[in-house]
Amino acid sequence: LNPNPRPPPPPNPMRKANWVRSVAWHPGLKCVLSCGDDRTLRVYDLKSRRCARTINDAHEHFVSCLAMHPTLPLLATGGVDRATRVWALE
Repeated sequence: LNPNPRPPPPPNPMRKANWVRSVAWHPGLKCVLSCGDDRTLRVYDLKSRRCARTINDAHEHFVSCLAMHPTLPLLATGGVDRATRVWALE
C-alpha cells in the first residue's frame, strides 16, 4: 500500500484514444496535425492546446502517414487502404 497516493493526472485534451501513426507541425498555421488508427485527422491549436478540428473517416482504414507542404496550406495523407489524399487546410 502506498501511504501517499497521487491523484490521477488531469485529462489531456490533446490525447487520442488510439495509436497515433504520424504527426506534423505547420509553423504558418500554428497547429499540429495527427493521424492514426481511428481513421481520423486531427488539427490541434497550439495556443489553446485543444483539438480544433477532427476529420472522421479520412480513409477507409488506418491513416498511416501525413506530410505538410512547406509553404502552401496543403496536407497529404496515406492510408492502409492504399489511397493518397490531398487536403486543403483553411
